[in-house]
Amino acid sequence: MPDLIFKNKVSFRGWFVYFDGTLPSQDFLDMVLACASNSDCSFTRVASSQNARVYQASMQVQDIVKEVFVKHYLFRSRFDQLKHFLRSSRGKRALEATLMLRHNGFYAPKPVLLMEKRSGPFKTSSVFICEKVAGATSLKHLLQSLSQNNSARALGSKRSLIRDFGRTVGRMHARGIVHGDTRLSNVMVKEKAGKFLFWFIDNENTRQLPVLTARTVCKNLDQINIRAKVSNADRMRFFSEYCRERGLNPAESRKMAGMVMDRTAKRQDERAVRKPWKKAISG
Repeated sequence: MPDLIFKNKVSFRGWFVYFDGTLPSQDFLDMVLACASNSDCSFTRVASSQNARVYQASMQVQDIVKEVFVKHYLFRSRFDQLKHFLRSSRGKRALEATLMLRHNGFYAPKPVLLMEKRSGPFKTSSVFICEKVAGATSLKHLLQSLSQNNSARALGSKRSLIRDFGRTVGRMHARGIVHGDTRLSNVMVKEKAGKFLFWFIDNENTRQLPVLTARTVCKNLDQINIRAKVSNADRMRFFSEYCRERGLNPAESRKMAGMVMDRTAKRQDERAVRKPWKKAISG
């Protein structure tokens, strides 16, 4: 198995820069650090969680200009900061997981470089840069678009999309791989030769385990189930292809379906209880 980290490393203005191939220009790296310090950054800010700042930029390496995403990871809390002093940075985990997915035959954006700032042995900040997936749209947006189109062609495309996604997740689980946050906006889609291909992004919590427990699988499937605004028939299309890809027999499939539905129902009940409290607090 190849190393899941870039072998080339240089020091740049107090940061370690890991890369493969040719190092980007000094001007580009300076702008990355400007964004990381939240100062005068000319990159385009894009939507992200509150735990990161993400930018889109053009990066020139020799005579080639590439569109890339620059993600600067923020600490969620003081405890999170202390925890990451000793463990791998979120940027490094994103790089390792992205390379792991690509090594196993799954699609993930091509990584460009990792930047880490340290104080002695402690990791204090990290930035991960990857190429933009050209011509791709998010699974969330594509599902919404197809669901709003009542044509027979759109209906057929939506069903094919759901089946192809079920097969892809089934293959991942069969290889012990679970995505850490399978919200549909973290999956990018391209159609090629009548098949839908899926690129997985935000991979800092994606991992490959020697054994996938039923609890881990159930949690991962529940993340998809609760966030997908599709019919029950479409859910069964996804699940049927998923079980077929994993080689589950009918009894195993029924047991897994029951566990996922129970977990989803429990989470929906919890959300229903929390929602009025959130509204009251925010109001």
